[in-house]
Amino acid sequence: MVEAGEQISEESAEAGVDIAQLAFAVLFLVLAVLTWRKRPRRGEEDKPSKPSLISRLDGLSAVAALGVGVVQGLVVIKNIPLALSAGAVIGEAMLTGADAVIAVVVFALVATLGVIVPLAVALVGGARLNPALRSARDWFEANMSGITLAVLLVLGALFLGQGLGLLD
Repeated sequence: MVEAGEQISEESAEAGVDIAQLAFAVLFLVLAVLTWRKRPRRGEEDKPSKPSLISRLDGLSAVAALGVGVVQGLVVIKNIPLALSAGAVIGEAMLTGADAVIAVVVFALVATLGVIVPLAVALVGGARLNPALRSARDWFEANMSGITLAVLLVLGALFLGQGLGLLD
């Protein structure tokens, strides 16, 4: 039997999660507007010069690249709300033991697919796929503004829908 105090606490927690998701929606939509304003204009250089961080990554060892990946995962602004939201969803589901561990592992695997898939392609395909990987990398670098804008809009809409209870 659920007591009144437990029900109020559950409702408060759900309201808190909704408020946090609405705040994340506002954050992502503001970031989308800022990205839109800073995008390359027509007539500007099609391919922006390579940021210094990306050029530094080319010469890193595997251990150093892992370290940079971990730091990036912790400090990139879009990762923090996503991780907090995933934690809130897992917490709301009241998973325990093995179920909670499986949920966290699945979240981590999905979150790292953008790194794991190209790595697997490079390992399986070997040097013969280097031109295709380089072409994909060049395309991503040339279109980073549009990609970032699309991701921010999708995340903003997702958090807005969840925060308003439209996607429950």
